[in-house]
Amino acid sequence: MTKIAIVDDDKIFLNKLFAIVNESFIELKEIITFDDSMLFFNNPDKFSFDLIFLDIDMPGINGFDIAENLNMIKIGVAIIFVSSKEHLVFDSFKYKPFRFVRKSNLDKDLHNAILDYEDKIRNDRKTYLLKTNEVEKAIALQDIEYFESVKHDVFVQTISHRFKLKRSKDEVKSIKAIHEMLADSGFIRVHKSFLVNFKFIYAIKRNQVILKDNTIIDMNPHNASEIKRIYNCFLIMEN
Repeated sequence: MTKIAIVDDDKIFLNKLFAIVNESFIELKEIITFDDSMLFFNNPDKFSFDLIFLDIDMPGINGFDIAENLNMIKIGVAIIFVSSKEHLVFDSFKYKPFRFVRKSNLDKDLHNAILDYEDKIRNDRKTYLLKTNEVEKAIALQDIEYFESVKHDVFVQTISHRFKLKRSKDEVKSIKAIHEMLADSGFIRVHKSFLVNFKFIYAIKRNQVILKDNTIIDMNPHNASEIKRIYNCFLIMEN
């Protein structure tokens, strides 16, 4: 279930937004509305929401300040700004919103934002069947940082564990084979021995890829331009 918050001090617009989101959002959801930004900000459960529709210009505390607080505490929360202050769209990029919906173009912008978010949900549910000598289970692709080849073994590094893939005669696993399977799912072969989830890349330099956990992967400088191109394509597709 997707837990959704809608925060807007205009009660009439708040009710309208609730009705549209409730009707348009196909996935199973729970929607809670707040007509007071401070009431939302002081709510101890605010970090439990998956998706937040957030007005920007509100008394007490504005939407940008709320977004900054949310991003500092909870990784992965999706914020959709819904505002009549269209000139603030570029300022909003600082807070990494999922989308910016213009109140003047509400129906179209909101419809597209909801469709994109539901696509994101479906992509986040994609899994990789992990097989080791000890366990066989499906793990979410979004939780995999990278695959690493060490001699004849392949390891999977997730956000919490490192697994060694099972070697078997009937199922040969290699970085190349895994790349062919996951290339369309955001995994980039940055080195012959590394296949990296683009979401965990912090920076791409001339001869290195730096991940968000400070892992450094050496890279052939001749491949830097192509890797940056692929990385930017995934960023565009995600946004």
